[in-house]
Amino acid sequence: IYNSDTELLTPLGFCYYKIGKNKEALEVLKASFSLNSEQTEVEKLIAEIEKK
Repeated sequence: IYNSDTELLTPLGFCYYKIGKNKEALEVLKASFSLNSEQTEVEKLIAEIEKK
């Protein structure tokens, strides 16, 4: 579904999160994190969303 550009996926995931679309945010952020696991902010947000 998503391309392999973390510079697009990460901000998209944060936007989804900010507007309350947690399911979509989680999907996009996990895709981004799988491409670059050094994104600590993404990792933290994924954990936060999964707690809900």
